[in-house]
Amino acid sequence: ALYHRGQGVEQDLGKAFELYLKSAKQGFPYADFEVAKMYRDGIGTDKDESKSVQHFKKAFQGFELLEKSSHDDKIQYRLGWMLQNGIGTDQDIPRAKEYYAKSEKLGNIFSGFALAKLILKEENPKPEELQKAIEFLRSVADSDDASEFKSIKSSATYLLGKLFLDGKVVLKDISQAIRYLTMSAEENNEWASYQLGKLFLLEKEITKDTDQAVQYLTASSEQGNQFAQYLLGKTYLLGKDVSRDR
Repeated sequence: ALYHRGQGVEQDLGKAFELYLKSAKQGFPYADFEVAKMYRDGIGTDKDESKSVQHFKKAFQGFELLEKSSHDDKIQYRLGWMLQNGIGTDQDIPRAKEYYAKSEKLGNIFSGFALAKLILKEENPKPEELQKAIEFLRSVADSDDASEFKSIKSSATYLLGKLFLDGKVVLKDISQAIRYLTMSAEENNEWASYQLGKLFLLEKEITKDTDQAVQYLTASSEQGNQFAQYLLGKTYLLGKDVSRDR
């Protein structure tokens, strides 16, 4: 892992792969997982899809055995992720949710967020699960001590903002939508900035504010968001809300 990251030594992906492979042959599932990724991506070795699949399967089986004895939240999260995405095993969303739920109970915020997203994607989520998912997102969004989980906090606030904006899962609430989207935009979430830019520009549900709209759309555009780039370009081309600037 040190050779892989170049931490404490000069980075050497070939050496990293060689050491991971030795460890994998001794039955260490974390090593199998890394070997699988390197075969998949052609990092430190040639790409080999069949070997990648083989090592992902070994990793999954090894993680299951480890989890039974250790009940480790990081292993549970990884098992949930593999089951959710069908990596190393068949896709199984109900089992993925079970592992995420176990991991979340042990305080794993990544599992809690993954579980919340899965529940919100369902066509007819159970009311109690839906309530728990939204409560979790609120707890992350409104927490002051999530500095080490900035990306999760930014995503949680964006997701809440979109939920209140769309009004499909929860009652529509524009003020709450703006509150959470603004929090997310302040954490440099390009999609939150795009949604705010649209809101302030289109004057459908709030008072139009062209300066705010351009500010948010520019911020999103500079982060590479193609939808913000298109809307901002169109705004300058038409010249209705800003001075025309071809």
